[in-house]
Amino acid sequence: MATFEERIESMTQITISGSNTAPTQAQVTEFLNEGIRDFTNKIIVIRPDEAFKFAKETAVSDGNGTAVIGRLLSVVRENNSSTDVRPATPIPAGLRYLATDIESLSYRTKFNPCYYLLNSKVFVLPAPTDSDNQALISQIN
Repeated sequence: MATFEERIESMTQITISGSNTAPTQAQVTEFLNEGIRDFTNKIIVIRPDEAFKFAKETAVSDGNGTAVIGRLLSVVRENNSSTDVRPATPIPAGLRYLATDIESLSYRTKFNPCYYLLNSKVFVLPAPTDSDNQALISQIN
């Protein structure tokens, strides 16, 4: 099967090579990526229930946060088992310290986890640890 580059060249009769031609390989790659993003966004608008088909799930087993690469679809945290998964609710970043204070009304446990966004990262509380207490973050890639 022909590569995208070969197909574009055959359809347009334009040779793609190096950085001195128009379009360059980098530009063609960017055009294709933009097309994929546009297609994905249009499908999600038309059929929101299909959004998970375009999602990437990341397993997190530390408190360092995960980069936000797209729209968050779900954040869950395991509760001592990969089969007992609890949904995490969003909180304002300003409550992150109270969510870890055992004497606070905002305290969160593994039974009612939460997440917050800060500096383009998503953090889950209580902080994920090992393989049976990790967080699973689904987002549109």
